[in-house]
Amino acid sequence: MLMKPGDPRRDATIIFRGETTPSGDAIPAVGDNPMYNQKSYVPFALYTTGFNEGSQQNVRVLRYAEVLLMNAEAANELGNSAQALISLELVRARARGTSKTILPKVTPTDKAALRTAIWNERHVELAMEFDRYFDVIRQGRGEAVFGSKGWKAGKNEVWPIPQNEIDLSAGVLVQNPGY
Repeated sequence: MLMKPGDPRRDATIIFRGETTPSGDAIPAVGDNPMYNQKSYVPFALYTTGFNEGSQQNVRVLRYAEVLLMNAEAANELGNSAQALISLELVRARARGTSKTILPKVTPTDKAALRTAIWNERHVELAMEFDRYFDVIRQGRGEAVFGSKGWKAGKNEVWPIPQNEIDLSAGVLVQNPGY
């Protein structure tokens, strides 16, 4: 993960084994997972019998930071690096809070370097929000990022169509290539 120790978003994103949460929940020091998603964490005291864990949560589908990062990416691709840097800096300034040394300002104006900085910022800012896979595929980097995990170009950009849907379509739908 690109998130560096000291980045304020790290503690807001990850709960590590053995940690005590701000709500006072002691996370076991041993277990299947070395870390958990802080963004979807529900304090143990809020669990409601008869409901799924997390049913009380207000799930954010789209955050302002994501809108700013979309704007930064679009502005950069249109050659407007000044606007891209403004949008990118708004995200970093919010994350930075009062600590100016942890998240220095991003300064490159070269299109490729700024694109990489924006993609890295999306990776960190939207960590554990289920955007990463779709970002990487949209950016055309699927094989480079996920190839070692068995991801195949020309196949895994799309998912298989369920066979029952193909059958119900009476031949209108055909299976995606490679499935």
